[in-house]
Amino acid sequence: MDPKQLIQQLVNEETGDISLYAREAELFSRKIVDGRRIAETFSRFSAEEASHLRVLAAIAGGEVRAGRREIGVGSSLTLALKVHEEREAESLRLYNDLAASLEDPAHKIMLKGVIDQEKSHLETIRKYLKALRASKREE
Repeated sequence: MDPKQLIQQLVNEETGDISLYAREAELFSRKIVDGRRIAETFSRFSAEEASHLRVLAAIAGGEVRAGRREIGVGSSLTLALKVHEEREAESLRLYNDLAASLEDPAHKIMLKGVIDQEKSHLETIRKYLKALRASKREE
């Protein structure tokens, strides 16, 4: 896939994630015990995904266009985390593909920061999933 196609696909993914993380932050802060901590994490992820759009726009040489993309919010934290695990892993793959396809060293450095954040998101999601699975085994 060429860089323009990768950027557009990533813009679409990030746009969906921004909305999804924000809505889930609100839902889980109300729905689960001690959900405030997860809500704060998801709110931070939403803001970081928005910053990724700015990086993509800079690499593309201007504004990027993203259609309004709504992803359904589930009521189960476990299912939400599984969806995020898949989405973050796919985003990492796409960002690595984009970095490999770019020639400008400054753009590669910009993407390194985004890739590091996406890795952190994935690690956090997996940590939450592991904790949820462990708590269900104890019940």
